[in-house]
Amino acid sequence: MNEKLLPLKDFHLPPEPGIWPLAPGWWALLALLLILGATLTWLVRRHQIKAKRNYRKEAKQRLTEIIDQYQQDDNLQRLSMHTNQLLKQIALNAVSPQAARLIDDPWVAFLNNQLVTTDTPLSDDTNILLSKQPYTSKALLTPVQTEAALEDVKHWIDHHQGALLDVNL
Repeated sequence: MNEKLLPLKDFHLPPEPGIWPLAPGWWALLALLLILGATLTWLVRRHQIKAKRNYRKEAKQRLTEIIDQYQQDDNLQRLSMHTNQLLKQIALNAVSPQAARLIDDPWVAFLNNQLVTTDTPLSDDTNILLSKQPYTSKALLTPVQTEAALEDVKHWIDHHQGALLDVNL
């Protein structure tokens, strides 16, 4: 056949497909990744909140163990030292690393400063338990005063201000 006789034009290819708009499969993958990211963020945040609550719970359990030990051996000095140690660990990990160097009255004042302003400060009995009793084997508190001081300590554990820094009780 003769090319001049047929009125054919050159063969033209359609334009290459662009990246946009995305195919439905890519939209589904993008949605799946967004859902996965949101779920992962939610799980991490939930774990952080749970850890914040758990350190108080763990501290109260440790205080209960300390009280049980005191009820067995009736050693007020040991109770005072272990209670102080527990509060110091909480303060170091959840409040401020500067709590490590505080002792006696400045230590109790620091603990009082960590309570919400509407809370009553730690009692004089608690002050004696935390600042005076660790240094003497003579009992400076009656059993009733000791019980009241321990209730103050429990209240402080539940209500102190502080963000979780790095709990390792």
